[in-house]
Amino acid sequence: MSLKRTATSQIWSELAIIFLSIYAYSRLSWGNLINNYIWGIILVLSLLLLAAINLQRGLKIQIDIPLICCTSIIFVYYLWDNQDIAHYGITISSYFIFNFVLFLLIRNSRSWHLIAIKMMILQGLFYTTWTYICIFAPEIYHFFVFPIMQDMGFISDVKAGFTAFYGANGLYMSLGLCAYTGYFLFNGEKMKNNKRAILCLIILIIGMLLSGKRGQALALCMSFYCLYYFYNSNKKLGRLFKLATITLLGLLLLYVASFFIPEVMTIIDRFQEQADKDDISTGRFYMWANAWGVFIQEPLWGRGWRWFRFSNYTIEDYDVHNVFLQWLVELGIIGAIPFFIFVAFNSVKVIKLMIFCRTKSHALSNREVSYISIALLYQIFFLIMCATGTAFYQFECLFPYILCVCMVHYYSKDRIKNRQIEGN
Repeated sequence: MSLKRTATSQIWSELAIIFLSIYAYSRLSWGNLINNYIWGIILVLSLLLLAAINLQRGLKIQIDIPLICCTSIIFVYYLWDNQDIAHYGITISSYFIFNFVLFLLIRNSRSWHLIAIKMMILQGLFYTTWTYICIFAPEIYHFFVFPIMQDMGFISDVKAGFTAFYGANGLYMSLGLCAYTGYFLFNGEKMKNNKRAILCLIILIIGMLLSGKRGQALALCMSFYCLYYFYNSNKKLGRLFKLATITLLGLLLLYVASFFIPEVMTIIDRFQEQADKDDISTGRFYMWANAWGVFIQEPLWGRGWRWFRFSNYTIEDYDVHNVFLQWLVELGIIGAIPFFIFVAFNSVKVIKLMIFCRTKSHALSNREVSYISIALLYQIFFLIMCATGTAFYQFECLFPYILCVCMVHYYSKDRIKNRQIEGN
């Protein structure tokens, strides 16, 4: 392919990812002002554009575990008594499948990587900025932001920032934190050379704490621990001690910050509030017990995709709030197999790749290391949110997960080894 054609393909790939990112990162915010069918047209055109680029480059089908799992997931989605389709129709519910079609189209390309990361960071900065504005200037939220969001049916809450509710705000900021942390701090360079990045990171963290979303905050902490541990595979001595030191320093900074910005303790207050109600799980334990009881009744084939939220076993039409348990309930052991293999395979792959590129000198460039760091950080975050929430069913959560999985696939160990052999 000529250089001119390659450059043109990259521009179109980036444009498609930009449109997909705008949809994913605005659908619980200002994106709700745009009709769903218009968004559907934009998504379809973006996928068709990526498909055309693949055909232009010469379509190569690589049969591997992710491909088999991905096609199996699409098969199960449509044929496993899909309650989403039964209640909402095939058009709207198919938004979920777009992510797996996207996986098939972009996993062997790198032209979109940088723009995807930039979109993650930019949306994080956008929602963090609006969080500060809405909390410290609530009149702006009440007179400008909430009138835009109220049609989505959520209550007025300044912690929601420029989104429909505080959970969506925390989610968008969490993604931004993952992308920012990996790109600027875990990129193969020494952290002490990134003082400005660390200062900006602190501002982003405070914004996240202001949202009051405790589950996402804890998931971010656990994801950071995992990233730090595997990122320092080349410096095993003392990494646990350093993690403990970072934890103590973080708690100290949080304590000091609470004197100047008391709102950062909202997460702690929410824990105390739920403990006083004797419901620290906010109803999750009740739904998990119900879901397990349903699973053991039909363990092999399940009840059908998204059956639980429409059943009498849930609370206010909620999902199980444990994606893995919900797979078992709705798909049974048979139907859930490709889902479990897909997430397990990709989780092991990103950890192995991080260890490989950190222990093998010059295996990847600093920028590529940052991509793997982001992928590891967000994949762990995503799995934790799946274990306690509904991340797998939310486009805004699943879309960046698929992007991270594709980046890891592209920079797999086999590709690195082949590159090194060709270099020799």
